[in-house]
Amino acid sequence: MEMDTEAEIENELAIEEILKEFARPVIPAEIIKFFADDQGKTLLVKGTPGSGKTAFALSLLRSMKGTGVYLSTRVDSATLHEQYPWIREEIPGENIVDATQSESVSSQSSKARGAVIKALKYTDVPEFLKSVYTKTEDLRKPIVIIDSWDAVVSHTGYNNPGEREKLENQLCNFARRTKTRVIFIVEYMDLKPLDYFTDGIIVTEGEIEEERRIRTMTLQKLRGCAIRHPSYLFSLHNGMFKCFSDFRPAKIENPKVPAPIPDVNGPGVTTGIKDLDALIRGYGSFNLFKADYAPYELLMQAASINSLNLGRGVVFTSSKQLRLKNKILPFVEPRYQENVTVIDVHKTDINEFNKNISDFNERLSGEKKMAFFNFDEVERDNKEEMVKELIPALMKDKFTVFGSTSEEKGMGREMEPIASVFILLEMISGVPCMYGKMPMTEIYVMQLSTANRFPEIKLTPIV
Repeated sequence: MEMDTEAEIENELAIEEILKEFARPVIPAEIIKFFADDQGKTLLVKGTPGSGKTAFALSLLRSMKGTGVYLSTRVDSATLHEQYPWIREEIPGENIVDATQSESVSSQSSKARGAVIKALKYTDVPEFLKSVYTKTEDLRKPIVIIDSWDAVVSHTGYNNPGEREKLENQLCNFARRTKTRVIFIVEYMDLKPLDYFTDGIIVTEGEIEEERRIRTMTLQKLRGCAIRHPSYLFSLHNGMFKCFSDFRPAKIENPKVPAPIPDVNGPGVTTGIKDLDALIRGYGSFNLFKADYAPYELLMQAASINSLNLGRGVVFTSSKQLRLKNKILPFVEPRYQENVTVIDVHKTDINEFNKNISDFNERLSGEKKMAFFNFDEVERDNKEEMVKELIPALMKDKFTVFGSTSEEKGMGREMEPIASVFILLEMISGVPCMYGKMPMTEIYVMQLSTANRFPEIKLTPIV
């Protein structure tokens, strides 16, 4: 008995932690605006199995702060609350209803889980509407999720196209008249009459890229609401829907110097991002990036600021990176601001570059250092052989070296065998993302927070 009690306590603590971290889901602004008034609305959520339809609908319900009725053809209350523990307040157990009238499922579920799914009783369209109304008439801002509508139609015998169309039309009219929000979840992707009856249509999709999942949502129709961003990247991390908006770096007023993050255990050099340190155990001696520029700049910025605030040195190897140098200095302690320099590999020969590096090393008295190369620029200026000679020498001098390329070929491909870390950085639906090839990782969204008055990167996995 004590073991059961301990397990229950642990489970409750785990649920509390999830609720603290994910107080509210992040829903596209257009959908929030679509449901902002008190009018009855219908939304059609389309997508293949496993594409995130149910998690989206439940997250939307929580975001709208209404009281939900979940007409289920899939799960009982215990299962739903186990899979989505944060939905308990919005959909209490008595509001999880069997939409198939399946007595056998109800009794089996009752024996297996100690929970009863209450069945809707109806024989025709008016009876179905009456049953739904009875469940919602006393609720505050009622929201009805039908999961899935295809299964409801199949179980209730409305397979005839004409009868099905009549039921769908009347249900949409019922929603408008009673000021009820109805969310239909379906697993078909083609065009059907319900697409015309509903006020809004969204499509969830899950694709696999290099054995990693990418989830996107397309807003196809939101009647009376402008769609500014038709496509959103999203994640179902911890079972809750979270979409990501286009990346817009914000100007930080009254910048603050962050407390530096120490190196992780072992030989790795800290990335300056706690989530990334936990993921790859820090940078190695040579680190390769196939990168779109925006997400790569976020990583360079984080690594440089943190390295400088640890009293270390940073070398940019192109005058084009002077802008980045000026950008990071407000977040670096004044006593360490001289520890960053630009030694332009494109305007010097190898002897002059080595002399400048030697002077830099002498000034920093053996501290760890970072050096950044853009292989695309190197190839354009025919500096490949020089840089290939410089990189091993820098690694020997305690430099953590970074090489970036926009294409997985040329010098980037040649340098891949000596890389201890290889990361791909890509803008997906306007959002900076990363995933590791070495070590291998899932795809993560890179979210920039400026709440603490310095640039801070958080990683969220696309799951």
